[in-house]
Amino acid sequence: MNRMKKLLPVFLVACLAGAGCGDEPTPTEPGPIVVAFSEYFSDVIAPAGTKFYSFGLVQDGTVEVTLASLTAATGGAVVNATPTVGFGIPAGTGCGVSTTVNAAPALAAQITQTLTAGIYCVRVSGDGGITADTNFAVRITQGKLNLKSTASPVTFSSNLGPKGASTQTFAVAGGTSGTATVTLATVFPSTTIGFGVGLWRPDTAACSLTQVINSSGGGQLSLGVDQGIYCVRVFDLNTLTNFVNFSISINHP
Repeated sequence: MNRMKKLLPVFLVACLAGAGCGDEPTPTEPGPIVVAFSEYFSDVIAPAGTKFYSFGLVQDGTVEVTLASLTAATGGAVVNATPTVGFGIPAGTGCGVSTTVNAAPALAAQITQTLTAGIYCVRVSGDGGITADTNFAVRITQGKLNLKSTASPVTFSSNLGPKGASTQTFAVAGGTSGTATVTLATVFPSTTIGFGVGLWRPDTAACSLTQVINSSGGGQLSLGVDQGIYCVRVFDLNTLTNFVNFSISINHP
C-alpha cells in the first residue's frame, strides 16, 4: 500500500520592518489540511472466488475505484473479463457491498463515491468470464492528487531484444481526465511486437497492463484516463532473433 500525502505548507509569522515585534499577532483561521493519495489492492482471484480490501477515508471527500488490470496468473497474458467490483463497508469478516459494477479493466474509475470519513472496502469477485486464477490490480484514489501532467506528446524510442521488454511512464495531473492515445509509430526492421498500456504501480515499480495489441508499426490504443501515473510497455512476442528499434508516441490530457 502506497500512501502519498501532501500537506498544505505552514508559514511562520515573521517580524516585518516597521512593525513592533512585541505586538500580539492577529489571529488567523488555520487552513484546512488536504490529504490526497492513491493506494493499490492487488491479489489473485480464482473462478467464483472473492477478495476484499478495507481502507480508511481520512477526511470527507471523493473516492475513485478503478479495476485497472486483469492478467493470467500463469503466463501473464491480459484477460478479457468483466468481474464484479463492489464497494461498501466492512461487515464481520467480509465486505458489505452497497454498490456493484461488472467492469472490464480500464484506466478511468468505474466507481466514484462522495463520502464522509470512515472505513470502507472494495471487493472483487471471480465471475464475468474469470475461468482460471487471475491477477488483478485495483487503484483507490482519495481526493485530488498533487500531480502534474507529463508534457504531451511523449515520444519514446529504444531497442528491443529477444525476450526483452521496455517501459515508459507518463503522468496525468490531479483532477484531470480525458483520453490517452498510444501509437507504435515504427518498428525497424519491420516485425511484429507487442505493446500495451496500463497502470504504473509505484508500490511495486511494475506496469499492470490494461490493454495489449500486436503491431509491426502503426498500431494504436486509446483509453480514457483519470488522474494518475500510467505506463506503456513494449515486449517481444518470443519471435525476435535479433534487436529491433521502435518508436512510441503518447498523447494524453
